[in-house]
Formats: sequence, C-alpha cells, structure tokens
Amino acid sequence: MGRSDAQAVWFYQKYGPAIYFIDYHEETQKNLQWWTRYLRESKRYVYGRMVLPWDGRDAEDYFSTVGFRNIHVCQRPSSIQLEIDAVRRAFTTFYFNKTTCERGLECIENYKRDYDEDARVFSKEPVHNQYSHGCDALRTGVSGGFDPLEFISGASQPVKVESIFDPRTFGVDPQTGMRP
Repeated sequence: MGRSDAQAVWFYQKYGPAIYFIDYHEETQKNLQWWTRYLRESKRYVYGRMVLPWDGRDAEDYFSTVGFRNIHVCQRPSSIQLEIDAVRRAFTTFYFNKTTCERGLECIENYKRDYDEDARVFSKEPVHNQYSHGCDALRTGVSGGFDPLEFISGASQPVKVESIFDPRTFGVDPQTGMRP
C-alpha cells in the first residue's frame, strides 16, 4: 500500500446519517512506519475506525501491532461500477471541509473514464491517474462503511478525569501570589 503508487486517506466524523470529511491526505512511496508516525504525530485525531482496501491484510497486521484498533479490511470488489454507484447514492450524506479536503475534492472533480470516439462508449474501468487514488479511497470507505467509534468495554461506566489544574490559581505568580 502506497509504496510504488499513491496512498490516499480520508478522515471523517459521523453524525447521524451525515458523514463529515474533515481532512484528506495523500502521499507516494511511503511505508507503513511512515504512515503510523504521520497518523500519530501530524494528525492527532482520536481514531475510531480504520478502513483498508481488500489488499490491506499486511497493513492490518502491522497497524494492529502498533496499537491501532477497529481495523476493517474490505472484501475485493466484485464490480468497481457497483462501488461507484454506492458512492453516488451515499454522496448526498457527505459534507467536505473545503480547505482541508481541497486535494481530495480535486480528485473527485477529475475522476473519469476514457471515451472511445469510434465505438462511442466509455471504458469499463476509470482512468488510473493522479486523481484516481482519492476516489478509490472514498470508494473503499463507502464499501467498508462509516461506522462510528464504539466503546465496547465499560461503555456505560463514568470516566474519572483527574487534573492538577486549579482555575483559582491560573495565571498567578507562585512567588508573589499576584496576577500579572
């Protein structure tokens, strides 16, 4: 995944039936160690679910050994056209952050098939180019489902939060006891 070709990642939040795409990132020739570091250090999101394409079993093994959970590997698509149709049906529930998803939106706008003028038909498969990776990642997301984050153990238990922060002393100089 992503070693000799581009790898695209959509970051989303689910709220009711709506899917909010909050970020998009794409890289070429990066290994899983690089992606792990990127996801942990550059994108400091709380990850609820990771959806990988059908050929992502090795990636699933690696990501699970470094601490990612709730990883779903999709089935190999029986038909790319059926998956494209599923994206079209789901598209009315999608909302995109115009700024952070700019490159992903550019991919969607430029996703296409070749047209044979002589035969007057479109190709069966979409064109594989610099725009197809973002759309393939979106198809994978729709195929895998946009399940929300689920807390399985202790879901109904209260969460104890401890802090040494005392708002009464915030901004007070510890030597003088005065606020600046």
